[in-house]
Amino acid sequence: YTAEEGKEYTIEELLRLMLVYSDNASYEALEAFIANEPQREVIRLRTFQELGLIDPKDRIEAALSVRGYSSLFRLLYNVSFLDAEFSEKIFEWLKVSEYRDGLVAGVPQGTPVAHKFGERFFADNVKQLSDCGIVYFTDNPYLLCVMAKGKDLNELAKIISTISQMVYEEVDSRRIQ
Repeated sequence: YTAEEGKEYTIEELLRLMLVYSDNASYEALEAFIANEPQREVIRLRTFQELGLIDPKDRIEAALSVRGYSSLFRLLYNVSFLDAEFSEKIFEWLKVSEYRDGLVAGVPQGTPVAHKFGERFFADNVKQLSDCGIVYFTDNPYLLCVMAKGKDLNELAKIISTISQMVYEEVDSRRIQ
């Protein structure tokens, strides 16, 4: 699913498309909307500062580190940036993300995972795959963010899935019976 050019959307609809389907067209539509805001740069800078992130000046610098990604999830989970209603709405969207490789593939089927994945492409056919989210392990949710770089996105997804499985098994082994 993707935002269609010329069609009107609410901000909420664009955010949902962006989070559930990783839709770049929705991201671009939101960027275009914000570009018309006279105080755009002030609002953007203040938002990045409140989130504790460095303000990316262009798309190359826009990639978040593992620390930055995990910080966003902690802020949402702890209701430290948005109110509880909006934080929960975002997590509900992230739980139904269409991307089922990576973190989701590494946990038992039916385990809820509120996650966001991303892909980046570099010179020399190098790719980066990241998947970050909260695994809703019974009575003990945990945050896991993994970024992998290589030539084959399928292999990178398998690496992330394997790490996710290993972490799940470790958390499960420490469960008090």
